[in-house]
Amino acid sequence: DGFRPAPWLPGAHAQTIWPALCRPTPHVTLTRHPVTLPDGAVIHTYWGPERPGPLVLLLHGLGGDAGAPYCRGLVRALAAADFQAVVIEGRGTGGQPGRRFYHAGAWRDPAAVLARLPVADPRRTVHAVGISIGGSILLNWLAATGEDCPLASAVAVSTPFDLAACAANIDRGFARVYQAYLLNGLRRLLRRRAR
Repeated sequence: DGFRPAPWLPGAHAQTIWPALCRPTPHVTLTRHPVTLPDGAVIHTYWGPERPGPLVLLLHGLGGDAGAPYCRGLVRALAAADFQAVVIEGRGTGGQPGRRFYHAGAWRDPAAVLARLPVADPRRTVHAVGISIGGSILLNWLAATGEDCPLASAVAVSTPFDLAACAANIDRGFARVYQAYLLNGLRRLLRRRAR
């Protein structure tokens, strides 16, 4: 029926800023499991509370990681519905060493992680949710693998479909607030990596 924002959050800026500043980070236990990829890179996965239902992979947004409030909120909601949530951190995040970072086209990393996850029941279906740039990665994965994709379903949230247009838009007007936020996060990531 279409998106209907809360009446007290009119406009895209209010709907973006309010949850980032005002919504508390949900408490949920995450268990880290490193996964070594074929090229030797190590990707960290963070498993939510153990549940018997389908496996749901979560791909975070630019500058995010498993600790992001939206990731923790999704993990908690999925656990409440008996889904097993697994957050896959992108290359270069969470203090992981490596030669390169994740990007919108880096779909081979989550695909390789999935192939190495210790899933006890082979009949367990696998689904994925990608947020922001994680949504771009997910959609690139679906496009590249087509019917061979092992995912039973996929959800892309707040996905920048046209990266060039998004980059131009974030460099204008009030959107520069978001640009500064993202760039500060990326600078912190690069400083940690340089150390």
